[in-house]
Amino acid sequence: MPEYGRLYCEEKLALARRRDPSLWLGDLDWESEEFTVIAERQFAWEESAARAGSPLLVCDTDAFATELWHERYVGTPAPPLARGRGDLWILTDTAGVPFEQDGWRDGETIREAMSARFAEELRRRRLPHVVVAGPHERRLSEAVDAVDALLGKGWTFTPPR
Repeated sequence: MPEYGRLYCEEKLALARRRDPSLWLGDLDWESEEFTVIAERQFAWEESAARAGSPLLVCDTDAFATELWHERYVGTPAPPLARGRGDLWILTDTAGVPFEQDGWRDGETIREAMSARFAEELRRRRLPHVVVAGPHERRLSEAVDAVDALLGKGWTFTPPR
């Protein structure tokens, strides 16, 4: 599942650079409402993909992540955002994996702090999650094992209302 927030950032930066070509992502000002839009559009994409019929939907981000990025960029807790129905969050540990700048990442300086923040909130909210660590092959294997275990449990329908 693509990340709507990335598309939004690309468009926001392109518009800002029309006025000042030297601007970069870290130079932009953010409003709470923008994160609401990002979460709602991401949720809509997720819902559309979920209706396509696969028992598995893998997303790079969701409203939970958007809330934490809101904290980072706006400096305050996020307002309530559209919530998906995630069954498992996979958090990648930063230890032993060099930072790779792709032109959009915030920077290595906040990487560990944001990773710790995600881990803290996953625990605090009691969201089902695994932390994958080590070399890429091991991370992938741990993630696949966690997803296989989840799929092995099967699923049920919500009782009718």
